[in-house]
Amino acid sequence: MDLFTNKSVMLLGGTGYIGGLLLDELLKHENVNITIYSRDEYKQFFLKEEKEIKAQGRIRYCIGDVRDEQGLKSELINIDYVFDFAAMKHVQICEENVNQAIMTNVLGTENVAKCAMETKVKKVIYASSDKAVCPTNTYGATKLLAEKILYHYSNADSSTSFAVARFVNILGSRGSVLDKWKYQILNGKPVTITHPEMIRYFITGKEAVKFLMNICINDNTGNLFIPHFYRVKIIDLCQAFIDYMCERYQIEKYNIKIITVGMCPAEK
Repeated sequence: MDLFTNKSVMLLGGTGYIGGLLLDELLKHENVNITIYSRDEYKQFFLKEEKEIKAQGRIRYCIGDVRDEQGLKSELINIDYVFDFAAMKHVQICEENVNQAIMTNVLGTENVAKCAMETKVKKVIYASSDKAVCPTNTYGATKLLAEKILYHYSNADSSTSFAVARFVNILGSRGSVLDKWKYQILNGKPVTITHPEMIRYFITGKEAVKFLMNICINDNTGNLFIPHFYRVKIIDLCQAFIDYMCERYQIEKYNIKIITVGMCPAEK
């Protein structure tokens, strides 16, 4: 019998790209019951439409916010495993809305930890970011604080274990740089990069899901996990993507211009 057979799993903020891929993986397991908990009713509606046939009634959709401690606690009753993707993730938006970023990414994460312990969840896997390493912006700082909160709770006398998955950029995820470049290319706009020498780190969606599933198997609490990733210059990724788009959509490469727009405030 595998880890998720006859178990209940909650995906906090589970309507995003990785949430959808993880959902597909979880549905391969027998008699698993899944709760999608997020505050975005629009995304929940379309996720439900997309997964309805495959799910066969095994997915429950719940509107809620990790900021709401009591509401979250009531939904965590009888849940075995929690994957926590709930966060404000856009660097610039977090810079412009510091209080809101703290309320979701820091206080919301503490609510998850406390409620999970009180309802005797077996394990919480938290999705963090490489921007938590020596953070230079609000988003990274809130993610680092969230990691430290979970480490603190992992030392408590509790049956609930905690693990942190520190992600890098995920190729193809919604709002990723590939999404932006695709829009620019298909609409005849210049392709924008921050700086040709900027380095970014990536994994694929499939690798991200495998990474999360492997973390579940690890029994230790308080551990930080970092996936194997690809290191690439942004200009090299951009040129490779342009080649792909030109072949896929029969676009003449000479029509596509690359322009450097500079880094956003607080970006590194």
